[in-house]
Amino acid sequence: YHCGNDEQGTTADREIVPVTVGLEPQLYELTAAGQQIWFMFPAVAGHVYELTVLLVAGGITDSVLHLFDTDMQRQIAENDDYDAGMNSYLEWSCPADGTYFAAVHGYESQLGAFRFSVAEVGASSDPCAGTMSLTRPSASVSFMDGNYEHDSQCDWLIECPEQGDLVSLSFTRFDTELD
Repeated sequence: YHCGNDEQGTTADREIVPVTVGLEPQLYELTAAGQQIWFMFPAVAGHVYELTVLLVAGGITDSVLHLFDTDMQRQIAENDDYDAGMNSYLEWSCPADGTYFAAVHGYESQLGAFRFSVAEVGASSDPCAGTMSLTRPSASVSFMDGNYEHDSQCDWLIECPEQGDLVSLSFTRFDTELD
């Protein structure tokens, strides 16, 4: 989180690597302590994307992946240690057309190589995938398909059309799972 008007969050102090969506994972190398490699990629509203970090022999042994909004400041999602391994992976539903950013670093500032890719996997019908923007004066969201993943995150941005209005939420049912 960052407030203020200094240069943090701008591209001035970062090298950003453009990524072509759909290419096989490309090889990158972390060469300095604390380094992150920033990536940028185009995304289309309503489409689902997979961001994948693959570890390579002799490279970093644990990766961390961060996904950022088009402003490079608001973190949308983060993953460390996907599927009982040390790779990183995110499946994300794009809320609006634009250029989005990802940053990859080694856990505890590790140095070495890794592979990274972004793939489009189709259109989303899940209102809990990615970020959903609700801008009408009132709305109802109901969704249950029986398929979910542990540690899923559901982000809904609710913006009242009139400045000064307060958001009020009413739940008729809200289920969570406890393992």
